Amino acid sequence: EIEDEDIEGYVKAEHTELIVTFKYAVSKQEEERLKEIQAEERAKKETVVKYRGVINYTDEDLKLLACLVHAEAGTQSYEGKLAVANVVINRVKSSKYPNTIKGVIYQKGQFSVASSGSLQKQLNNYAHFKSSSQKLSIKAAREALEGANNIGSRLYFNSYKAAVKKGYLNKPNCIKIDDHLFW
Repeated sequence: EIEDEDIEGYVKAEHTELIVTFKYAVSKQEEERLKEIQAEERAKKETVVKYRGVINYTDEDLKLLACLVHAEAGTQSYEGKLAVANVVINRVKSSKYPNTIKGVIYQKGQFSVASSGSLQKQLNNYAHFKSSSQKLSIKAAREALEGANNIGSRLYFNSYKAAVKKGYLNKPNCIKIDDHLFW
């Protein structure tokens, strides 16, 4: 391109040398850390709680969902617990899964805590849920049932380490919340 004139031309690549100069150099470690920071910022934006319509639920639905949340994410923050509850709600709303909370939770091969006995242990103890973590699981389940959603339409989650081993970290819409990866 020639300045001050409306002329454009082309030169064969074999006759040119490309020189790139950078204002700042970044190490591989710094580049990886920048990617991590960008992923964290994206996750913060994507996990802002939004509200959708309330779904009809019974006390039994709340109990079952709260116990599943506690079995899957008992040691995690409110955001992590809310995200797990929303996976169940999203599945209830999806045509790919049963249309009840019980149907989704007990669907064969979906939630390992349902088949391992961990969920039943929580259900048996539900009347004695008194710790702050247990109360937070109930709160997250109730608020998810009442429309609070921090994961959009995501349908799946796995422990972060297992998800990375299985390659789920490469999913385009995955987000990390506490010790889980959601997609």
